Amino acid sequence: MVPKKVKRVVIRQELVELTGDFRLAIVLDQMIYWSERKNDADKFLQEEMDRIKKYASNESELQNLNIDHLKSHGWIYKKAEDLSEETMINVKPKTMREYLTILVQKGWLDERRNPLIKMDRTLQYRVNLLKIQLDLQAIGYALEGYALAKVEKVNSNLPQENTKEQKENWKGENVNTKGENVAPKGENVTAIPELTTEPTPEITNKASSFSENDTAENEMAVSVEKTSDNAFAFFEKNGFGMVSGYMGDKIGSWCDDLSDELVVEAMKIAVERGARNWSYVEKILQDWLGRKVKSVNEAHAIMAAFQEQKARQRHQPRGRPIRQEKVPEWFDKSGTNQAPQEDQEAVEARKKEVEELLSAFKGGA
Repeated sequence: MVPKKVKRVVIRQELVELTGDFRLAIVLDQMIYWSERKNDADKFLQEEMDRIKKYASNESELQNLNIDHLKSHGWIYKKAEDLSEETMINVKPKTMREYLTILVQKGWLDERRNPLIKMDRTLQYRVNLLKIQLDLQAIGYALEGYALAKVEKVNSNLPQENTKEQKENWKGENVNTKGENVAPKGENVTAIPELTTEPTPEITNKASSFSENDTAENEMAVSVEKTSDNAFAFFEKNGFGMVSGYMGDKIGSWCDDLSDELVVEAMKIAVERGARNWSYVEKILQDWLGRKVKSVNEAHAIMAAFQEQKARQRHQPRGRPIRQEKVPEWFDKSGTNQAPQEDQEAVEARKKEVEELLSAFKGGA
């Protein structure tokens, strides 16, 4: 028997101190974890390094280092119910959304809707590493693996160009988690990324333990939703019509009740069967909702079982249906039919009548 893949979550002390709640700390750490595993993670890290450089060199204040919501990288699409399940907090989606809202309000996460499709109500999140690091440093901590070091001179350790190797080193740097790296008194102190070559053991172990359980499906679940897989875009591109306000609400509601993937899958089925109309799609979705289908794989399994049942019915011998009727009183137990005996006088009278008719016929001839 193949053992089940297990889940793991990490509770970081520095994030508990920062958020004031271990559940918020778990959610924030999970978002950081997925940020490291996005296919655009390198670009995301480079953007954060550039922001840190500008802040450290006094080129710009923190409030002026806002994220470009359209062009920036590292955005994560994660449904509240999925996040609740994988963190094993097991709270209702509404509660998980409240956790995310708190993290956004504190500035540790940035939030946006899909910038490519205005009708898409799905929220996407991006970790604000600079804000997290500065807030941690203010309380005497550092985000392990992304710490801000205090150095002797501004830009003294800052390279002119950041190579790929340096980015990887910055991501895996070994730092004092209490933030006790203090510059000599009177010297210019500022915050810039410390580039070292020693990997942090805890972070390395954490990444390797999670990688054992990572699957292609999980990678797809957290990637920023591609236009081709988006329910709204699929609706328009495959001849269902234009996404109006009403239809946008309908599609969005089904995405909330089931998932974007299932809504797209239902539309794919409709296209394959030549039924490009929303009413047909809704019948499929209503069936899946009633069956509590949670994934595309479950939907495929249900359809496969239905097709198999139809195939069995086609191969069954066809016979005329047997009607269950009330047995007549004259039907005896042996199953033979016996006609009732006619009255003898009636038989004789009919015989006489026939003979008279024959005589009259002959006489007329």
